[in-house]
Amino acid sequence: MLKKSLMLLIIVVILSLMMLGTTGCGKSGSRFANQLPVIRITSYEGYDPNSDVYNVQDTLLFQQRVYWHAEDPDGTIAGYAYRILDANDNPIPTPGNKYYDADGSVTPAAVLSAHGDGWVLHYKPGADQNIPLDHPAASKTIWTSEKYVQINFPAANADGTPAVKISKFEVIAMDNRGGISNKAMRFYTAWSAKPVCFVQTTKGDPRGSQVGTGLRLSFSMDDDDPFIQATPWYYEFKINKRQGIYNPPETDSTLYDDSINPILSSTRWYSSYGLPKINQALLTTMSDPAIFSDYDANGNQVTHTEVVARVYDLAGIVSDTLKYRTSDGAVIGKTAIRFAVKEGFRPSTDIYPTKSYGLGDHHFVDYQDEGALEIYPFTIVGGAQRYATPFFRNTENERVAINSPNFKAWVRWGWWGEYAQVNSAGISNPTHNPYDKKVDAVLDETTDQNYYSEITHFDLRFNGDAYDFPPLAQNIITDSDTGKRWLRIPLNSPLGQTVVLTTLPSGEHTFEVRVVDLQGMVDPTPETFTFKLVDYIPATSRNGILIVDDEANHPSFAPDAIITEKMEYALSGYNQTKDFIIRSSDSNPGDTYGDIRSRHLAPSDLQKYKMVIHHSNHPQAASTLPIDHDGLYLYSHMGGNLVFSGTHLMSSMFDSMAAAGQYSFMQRLGLLAEQSVGSSLLGNNTGIQNNTFFQRAIGQLTFPNLYVQYEDQADLTNYPIPGHNSIVNSRKGLSAVTFFTKFNGEPIYSLGCKPVNYPSSPPTQDQYNQFNNQAVGIRKVNSAGKSYLFGFPFAYMHQEGLKAMMNKILAETM
Repeated sequence: MLKKSLMLLIIVVILSLMMLGTTGCGKSGSRFANQLPVIRITSYEGYDPNSDVYNVQDTLLFQQRVYWHAEDPDGTIAGYAYRILDANDNPIPTPGNKYYDADGSVTPAAVLSAHGDGWVLHYKPGADQNIPLDHPAASKTIWTSEKYVQINFPAANADGTPAVKISKFEVIAMDNRGGISNKAMRFYTAWSAKPVCFVQTTKGDPRGSQVGTGLRLSFSMDDDDPFIQATPWYYEFKINKRQGIYNPPETDSTLYDDSINPILSSTRWYSSYGLPKINQALLTTMSDPAIFSDYDANGNQVTHTEVVARVYDLAGIVSDTLKYRTSDGAVIGKTAIRFAVKEGFRPSTDIYPTKSYGLGDHHFVDYQDEGALEIYPFTIVGGAQRYATPFFRNTENERVAINSPNFKAWVRWGWWGEYAQVNSAGISNPTHNPYDKKVDAVLDETTDQNYYSEITHFDLRFNGDAYDFPPLAQNIITDSDTGKRWLRIPLNSPLGQTVVLTTLPSGEHTFEVRVVDLQGMVDPTPETFTFKLVDYIPATSRNGILIVDDEANHPSFAPDAIITEKMEYALSGYNQTKDFIIRSSDSNPGDTYGDIRSRHLAPSDLQKYKMVIHHSNHPQAASTLPIDHDGLYLYSHMGGNLVFSGTHLMSSMFDSMAAAGQYSFMQRLGLLAEQSVGSSLLGNNTGIQNNTFFQRAIGQLTFPNLYVQYEDQADLTNYPIPGHNSIVNSRKGLSAVTFFTKFNGEPIYSLGCKPVNYPSSPPTQDQYNQFNNQAVGIRKVNSAGKSYLFGFPFAYMHQEGLKAMMNKILAETM
């Protein structure tokens, strides 16, 4: 069996060798020769005189997409090469395909021998494309993997005038074994409309007015070519110095009269080709070309400057250089601007307080205003968002916040003219408000004049030295006169126009910034933003009481002297620090200062005290609590004890706070987080002479009764002497009271309503039933600290009862 198998194997091998020899005999390897690829142009545009299909010599738009298709019968296509030739078969560059292999140094020998040179150059995969393709060091090839190309065929004579031009497009293919295909070709007869050029500065047309010694030209183009986006190839401009002062025409439809202001000198044409932005050009005293002053040594204007511009489109056609429009109204383009160059303009820096704020454990708000014009930075603590808030102002008028390990400060800056209010006529009125329209004008520091410049850099300092920003640490400049060091950052640096300051020690900090314009001029008066960080004081380390008077002096409704005397007596049982301050207002100068949000109570001041008493006794003046509650909430959140006394206006006040989402503060007072938590005893009445039904606050939970101050001969024990208000004295009761209906605190006082048979201004039975025993005092025991909320004004209560009540509160909190 083994012998038979071995014999069979030998026979199979011999037969296989015989078959192999037979198939190769006499062929000399020709069976495996490479078959060349075949290529054809698949576009319908263009014509081929040798074709029965593509031989219609239509005149086409200059910009065409040419598609092709290649096949290789025994392999794959490795790449394509194409070129553009003129009517004389000379290779030519076109916009977008500028570089071609003119000397054949890049073209493979097989291509040179079969088809010649002039093929468009491309970067090899992975090549450094910052090196121009015509540079010897460029990594380049004639091959591309694309199967179509967009060509901008020439449609202009050598002088840029429109002309119908014939160009030839040729394309070849190479297979994976280096074989070169046939040459596919088409002729294209191209035309294009003449473009229209416009010029101004990046800040508008000065129309003969003064500009600084640094501005940036801005060019644009219009073109009537259908179906093609108006795209410039490059712009050219020149500068004329003209005699005298230029008075612009009333409208842009008026042509210049060049004879009025003769040209004294003129530069050559300068091209924007190769600039980072071909539609812009910088003009300064150091640029090429340069601009220089139109004023003599005495400050008199003797000349003015004109910039004339033109544009070349992708078809090589150049625009006209008429100044505005033709007399028949046809748009030719505004190809010239005039202005008077003047030295001495300086930019002005702005720091925006509304966009400068802090965020930390002891400096935040937990609501976002519905009307806020930005989303403030926030953090999440315990599932709740805490938003950054501007710095407060303390009683020394310092911008201040309480420090914490995670405290961050944001400072935002800009320049004068960056923002404006723009009216319906398009006229801009500059403002310092970063929420207005951003117009990016640059105004002179002393005259507020727009001098058509741009801001290019910002110089930054922090706490007496150059601001530390490692990515730009090499950009330190030093003032020659003062020796001050600044970090200079470009306008569009990673920092933008905001710094975020972190890991700051307690103490005073100052951020300085100044702007730099295109002239290279810096703001001579930098802006500063100074703030103070103070250490957090734990609740156990506080002492004393702060009494905040939140009403303007009024002899009938809120006499300061009587209120202060009454509060001093009520607190006479407390022998430690008692500080009285008056909350300032526009009509009532006091002891506080407003921050950017008009808040007057800084947590850094409040945290020094174990208790803060806030009273609003004026029944015709709304409390500032909806403004000042931010600081008071933070104080309470940090374990402070609060006592609030108000009037009937409290009910609408809490409604507005609820509408603004300021629920956390309401909850710390013992109220529910919703609308309509209280009602006014006055109801729909407006005068406090109505519904004078409140005569006493009935104490709950061992709190003593309180009595409205007036004289009642029938009850001299509780009503022994008249109060300061004639309405209360005559009607034997008070109406300026809020009672609470939605709360989760403990009711400590209820409304003692005047009986229905009372001889002076009694309630009806329905009114008595509605108001009697309603809660007018609430105590809320928070996780840290307590709050006491009173819906009646302390100034209208008898001082003996106030003292007893305050002794009770002091015993619970101090």
